[in-house]
Amino acid sequence: MASAPPAFSASASGGLEFFSAGQPSGTPIPCVVSFDAGEFVGVLGACGDATTMRSSYATPAGPYASSVLGVATTLTRFLTQTNIVNTGGNGAYSTEVAGALARVFMGVTSCVGIPYGTGTASGAGPAAPIMKCTTLPFVGQTATLVVDQRDSNALGFVAAGFGRANVPTPFGTVLVNNPTFTVPLNGGAPMGPGTYTYTLAVPNNPALAGVGPINWQNVNLIPATGAFSMSNANEWILAN
Repeated sequence: MASAPPAFSASASGGLEFFSAGQPSGTPIPCVVSFDAGEFVGVLGACGDATTMRSSYATPAGPYASSVLGVATTLTRFLTQTNIVNTGGNGAYSTEVAGALARVFMGVTSCVGIPYGTGTASGAGPAAPIMKCTTLPFVGQTATLVVDQRDSNALGFVAAGFGRANVPTPFGTVLVNNPTFTVPLNGGAPMGPGTYTYTLAVPNNPALAGVGPINWQNVNLIPATGAFSMSNANEWILAN
């Protein structure tokens, strides 16, 4: 939001960046949002469904002094009187500066390791490889990509570039823009079905904070048939 939401009972709408419904209440819901200095960020959450929403409130009443990534931040009650499942998160909202805060837990990190795109199976295996970022790329630490693949006797590589792509080829869909860096998986030895890890030590240089997007994709070659398979992709933005 470009400005603070109006005080209840006035309302405003718009600015939705992320919405998810039907998720287990005790499981974190990953999301990636972006905003600029001076903007306001609202988070709405509740348990329930399209028929009934349930929420509870903590004490003390707002405004509540907190911090996000070490930056002092003031939290106030952000509310909607709509069912967020029915509205897809696009209902009218307001604020109550002196209201109690709901028990919606939110974790924040400026480090990004998000999956995107759809992998391409080789035809020899039952499914395309799946790539996940299991350890985020913080400056001075080791970041980890994990590939789960189902081909036999495959030679695996991880390719990196800057930015996303979506380029169909006879071998699969290339999801990394201008790949400029490749490394073998499994030390270059043939892989069977299973999980394989690639780690990268991010240099301890504060100037690297914010570098990105760095994009990764796994490519497998089956020498016996000449078939290729490609995973989904992952996008990194480095952070301290």
